[in-house]
Amino acid sequence: MEALTIKQQNEIYPLVNMFEETFEQFDPNVDYDCLRKYDENNTHFSMAIIVENRDDEQEHVIGYNCIYHYDTHRVKLEYDIAIGCWKIFPEELSNILFNDIQTLKLNEQIELIIKRLD
Repeated sequence: MEALTIKQQNEIYPLVNMFEETFEQFDPNVDYDCLRKYDENNTHFSMAIIVENRDDEQEHVIGYNCIYHYDTHRVKLEYDIAIGCWKIFPEELSNILFNDIQTLKLNEQIELIIKRLD
C-alpha cells in the first residue's frame, strides 16, 4: 500500500484538516466521521462542535450542537462529550428519545434519534 503525501491527505480529508488547524491538534474525543456525515450541508440532521474557552487555557471541545430538520419542524439537541449524555429542546421529548440509547456509539445514537423523530 502506498503512503499518501501531505498534499494528498489535505485534499482527501479537508474537514478533518480544518478541525486540526482550528484546534491546533487532533482532538481524540471528537467523532470526526460523524461531523463529516452530519455537517451543515446535511438537510436532515446537522451537527457542529461546541468549544469551551476558559481564561488562560487552550480551547477544547466539550460537545456538539445538533439540529434535526423535518419539514418545517426543527429540534435542537446538545451532546456532552464528557458524560456522553444528550439534551433535547423542548425537554418533553427527552424520555421518548434517550431512555435506552446511552450504550450505543455516537453514530448509532444519531441514527436512532433521526429514526424516532421521523
